[in-house]
Amino acid sequence: MSAVLIYPLPVPRFGRLDAVIYNAGAITWQPVLETPLKRLDLMLDVNVRGAYVTVQESVPVMLQQKFGRLVLVAPPIYNRYNIDIII
Repeated sequence: MSAVLIYPLPVPRFGRLDAVIYNAGAITWQPVLETPLKRLDLMLDVNVRGAYVTVQESVPVMLQQKFGRLVLVAPPIYNRYNIDIII
């Protein structure tokens, strides 16, 4: 994951890591029965694993410096205007 490569950079250069914003998402509006497993894997990797790695890599630095802010942004999990697309 690219998060592992990015986190070591700010600390040596700026002396600390004050904030991290994870703003990534993958979503499909296809019905479940028409969504291939590869697409589900992509959504899980980006929306869950990516956020998890971001937290895992940034929180230890923030705990050590006793300060930090973490913002995780994710796509919506449903489309309230086309709820029938799920089936």
